[in-house]
Amino acid sequence: MQEGVQSPVRLARVTTLLVAEARDFAAAGDAATAAALADAALALVPELPAAQLVAARAALLAGEEERVVAYARPLLDDPDHRSAALEVLGRAALRTADTTRAADYFAELAAAAPQAAVGRYWQGVTAARAGDLAGAEAHLRAAYDQRPDPRIEAALMDVLLARSDWQAALALARTLTDAEDAATRARGQAYLGGVLRAQGDAAAAAAAYADAAATDPARAAYALAAADLFMGLERWEEADRLLAAAGARHPDNRYVAFKRALLAQRAGRADEAAQRYRALLADTPGWALPMVNLSELLAADPAAADAEALDLAERAASLTPEWSDAQWNLAERRAEAGDTAGALAAARAVLALAPEHSAAQALVQRLGDGA
Repeated sequence: MQEGVQSPVRLARVTTLLVAEARDFAAAGDAATAAALADAALALVPELPAAQLVAARAALLAGEEERVVAYARPLLDDPDHRSAALEVLGRAALRTADTTRAADYFAELAAAAPQAAVGRYWQGVTAARAGDLAGAEAHLRAAYDQRPDPRIEAALMDVLLARSDWQAALALARTLTDAEDAATRARGQAYLGGVLRAQGDAAAAAAAYADAAATDPARAAYALAAADLFMGLERWEEADRLLAAAGARHPDNRYVAFKRALLAQRAGRADEAAQRYRALLADTPGWALPMVNLSELLAADPAAADAEALDLAERAASLTPEWSDAQWNLAERRAEAGDTAGALAAARAVLALAPEHSAAQALVQRLGDGA
């Protein structure tokens, strides 16, 4: 590529464009494209700091810690990129559960950029991962005082809930419910729902999440949370109204579509549930979750074809070998089909993933562990 870029001016323009594009793809979560573009920039200008940083971020997205270190560590001596490199290195350490090393990087970041709040935020996240909830709260409160960012706010609320500090959690939620803009008020209502749910008041929590969904209908997550709680309370009509509104506003959101199918299934509307699951699988044919649910639904219907239920179970288990629910569904469908050896194999796969799975234990015992 470098042979085709002769002039220094053109070389600078091309590398700047490549780095900018790589940064955009990294921000969108496309690690492979970001890495390819950053590597192309580095091929033109080796050791270009901006390209090294984007390459490190792409490696972080891909879970390639060695590449993160290789690209980011040299930037620690670059004053213009040191803070960003410390953040990437700390996040890579955190991903591998090395909270000690992560804490060291984030402490340096907090010292290097004391006004940015990002260092204190990551110090709080790291302390929470390490089990130091008091330390996590102190760091996150300091970060939130510096910058009332929703990401910091959410982490602080998580810590308050983990500490069962209901008074502080409710206080934080209520400071937001009085805000002028709808998005902030909705966050406060959703936080209130989270606190009430943690306290065991499902009805009040559902109402708070429903308020959040009405305040900010652009956030489908609020409607999904409220619907989950209403479904748990068997308040089908209220869940239906929420999900219908969310479905109309977010017609391409597969989680809303799945929840509408699940609601129909739990409410006893089997034909509607099957129709919704089939439509969802037509749009997302590789999604194991609706496969498992449709398989269970068909297995419970005497008029349905057992072969389809088994086929769905086989496909779902193949797609998600580490998901015990899919393996258990397969064990049940094989047992119903009279495939003793296949049912035992699937049940043992369940127990390898979830040793305390009592139903799988019972199935192995019933069918004969020596088979």
